[in-house]
Amino acid sequence: MWIQEEGGFHIAPPWVWVTCVPTHPVRVAVMSSGHGYSAKLVQFDKHHWKEFVALEGWRWYWFDNRLSINFGYDEEYRGIKDILRGYAYSPKQYPFLLILEEYKEK
Repeated sequence: MWIQEEGGFHIAPPWVWVTCVPTHPVRVAVMSSGHGYSAKLVQFDKHHWKEFVALEGWRWYWFDNRLSINFGYDEEYRGIKDILRGYAYSPKQYPFLLILEEYKEK
């Protein structure tokens, strides 16, 4: 496995499988109909991708829980965004996830 540093088109043999993990900042939140609210702005740190793969394994994260049906919620529990939300709200800090901003009630 390796990380593709530069963008653009890359030609590879047909047996090479590729997974994309977004490296731009992503808003993750705990959705609730209550008055409490919690959200964080997180970013995947590509320099620590090996630690992420050691914990999660390699797969197409888009397929995670793809058959989930969550009526009443805009946020669905699937894909890489849900994985990032789980690590963002974990009491343990992970090197592959940078918490850029955290919502704080004033």
